Amino acid sequence: MTDPATPSDGPAAAPRSNPLALLGERTFFALWLTGAIVAVIRWLEVLAIGVFAFDLTGSPLIVSFLLLIRTVPMSVVGFWVALLAERVGPRRLLLAMLGAMIPVSLVLGALVHLGAIEIWHLSVGVVLSGCLQAADMPVRRIMLGEVAGLSRIGAAMALDASTNHITRLLGPMLGGVLLVTIGLEGAFVTSAALYAVGICLLLTIRVGESSRTMAGTTFLRNLIEGVRLVRENRMLVGFLSVTVIYNICGFPFLSMVPVIGKDVLGMDPVAVGLLAGAEGAGAFVGSMFVAVFARTTWFLRIYLYGTMLGLTMILLFGLSSTALLSSLMMPIVGLGAAGFGAMQSAVIFSSAPPHLRGRLMGVLVVCIGVSPLGYLQLGLLAEWFGASSAVTIVAIQGLVALALVTWRWPELCRRLAPAAHD
Repeated sequence: MTDPATPSDGPAAAPRSNPLALLGERTFFALWLTGAIVAVIRWLEVLAIGVFAFDLTGSPLIVSFLLLIRTVPMSVVGFWVALLAERVGPRRLLLAMLGAMIPVSLVLGALVHLGAIEIWHLSVGVVLSGCLQAADMPVRRIMLGEVAGLSRIGAAMALDASTNHITRLLGPMLGGVLLVTIGLEGAFVTSAALYAVGICLLLTIRVGESSRTMAGTTFLRNLIEGVRLVRENRMLVGFLSVTVIYNICGFPFLSMVPVIGKDVLGMDPVAVGLLAGAEGAGAFVGSMFVAVFARTTWFLRIYLYGTMLGLTMILLFGLSSTALLSSLMMPIVGLGAAGFGAMQSAVIFSSAPPHLRGRLMGVLVVCIGVSPLGYLQLGLLAEWFGASSAVTIVAIQGLVALALVTWRWPELCRRLAPAAHD
């Protein structure tokens, strides 16, 4: 593998990139693979903990609650993690967080093995795991973008997003298999081993070691500067509004897949894992297409129309009562999620000068962090009306909100004009 000496912010509108060529660069490969490992762990635990908690309590609200609290750190600490990374260095921060998760996973595995595990134990574990997830976008993805350079930012972010999406296939499948074969304790031990691999990968690179916070700045001043930049840009306001919509009305539906798969469609844990993974497979295909063909000027439209497609297919999934039809819907949901997920970081990276990228990415993480509201809403609706009806209601909410945002901020339908950069 090769490693370019200095990443370059070249022309913003390079027509096409070869995303696979990025994997031949040692630093990019290590950062990319670390993200893939963390994503596999996340989706492995989502499926395994979801099925285990439902078997233990019989409550879809508890299942939704466990996924809800995993996302709480995004809104609570997401922006501060971005600023902390500027002060201590992003690589050091990621190493510390990966290292902290190894004993957490091992303790949870031991509790399951001893038969002493309780819901509050799982709750603590998923919150700590959520803290690591909160660091991924404002820390690791910024490092990825700087290594790739502005001319390849679309390909880099779409490749990373496609990897995250394919882990939605691999993670739930692995979680289902582990749950059936060696139980939840095996899933936690596997997670600990994967965290150790991530640490080894980060130890092989040197990018992201230095602090970038300017002297005299404070956390509050940095927060105000990030919010001010958003308020002065109508496109960013609309863009972040779409982020809020999909994180409240889109992604939370995944928490109901184990419930719908088991209660409505009559599937076993392995089949439920395949059903959840089908969404990841569709998203992987869509993200790779975006990585190869998307131009910078298309970023906003891909983002908007992908969100629209995803919400529409989630609505149809909620209306379905057959395993075959539901299985066909899930990959199409993934195609929509690909447009949404691949473009989030790319739009921010392309729209901000280098010294503000981390702060804007932190604001984006805070917007993503509103998803607990979506999980809470979905869980309550599922308790009252059933999981399928809840998914249908929330998807309709999302489509209505998306129509209003598009009407209020028509800039989302226009070509993206990258900002001037240092």
